Amino acid sequence: MAESHSPSATPESASLAEEHRTEASWTYLLVTTTLRPFTYIFNKMKLLPDVWNLSPKASGNSPTTAGIEQFAQENAQLAAFWKDSSNPSMIFAALDVHAWDGNREKIMEIGLSTWTPVKAHKTQCFHWKIEGNVELQNRYLAHDADIFLFGASEVIAEPDIEPILSSVFESLAMRFKHVVIVGHGIDSTLELLKRYWNAPMSMTVLDTQKIWQFQHQELNQVSFEKALRTTPGANYNKYVLQNAGNDARYTINLLRALGEVAQHFQHRDHIDHEHFAFPPADPLVW
Repeated sequence: MAESHSPSATPESASLAEEHRTEASWTYLLVTTTLRPFTYIFNKMKLLPDVWNLSPKASGNSPTTAGIEQFAQENAQLAAFWKDSSNPSMIFAALDVHAWDGNREKIMEIGLSTWTPVKAHKTQCFHWKIEGNVELQNRYLAHDADIFLFGASEVIAEPDIEPILSSVFESLAMRFKHVVIVGHGIDSTLELLKRYWNAPMSMTVLDTQKIWQFQHQELNQVSFEKALRTTPGANYNKYVLQNAGNDARYTINLLRALGEVAQHFQHRDHIDHEHFAFPPADPLVW
């Protein structure tokens, strides 16, 4: 049998082969680069069923749902109070405390705002600046003790905190059967005051933060400013926040707006805030 021989490579054929390899490499690079985003998205989409199964909102028994339900009682309490808001023996008292962020035991100012629903929406506001502490400068938290809008501020000594708060709340307890203490993150507020004064056990405590979280079905805490901004009817001036007196007054405004929703929320799974009809704003709430 005769042997077959491959033709010997010539410089021209070698050059041509090299050009084909280069062209193929560039084509492969172009195609893979073009398809890379689509490949990435496709791979991510394949994970979606697993992500959905792990999502807190995937089922009614999810951790998020369970977490939200812990705030339901606060909303139910507010709804009950709102239903009984024509009762002349009820008053709401909003507390706000600002402490120095360099040492949380040093209280700089205290704000208190009371609201009696049946007495023409009567509101009283108090603002106490703590002598020796109010001049301290926060490093991280905005603070301005000199922009109180709803009356005259009073400078008091640290030892006066307990007798003043005790006197105010004892007076309220003598005049009203139901005194409801309100705050945004009220547990933190009462913790700051614990060295000086403790809220009477006979008084109900409501947290506008928890009520907002329940009504918005939000597990994460919400800042005071965001709660005001996202709650229709909660009138406020964002330029005078970070003052304990103003914040206490705006806590009343927030409570009033949340109260309008709370009574309806008891009978519905979801409130459409965008289309919910709020009553006209009281000119006194600004």
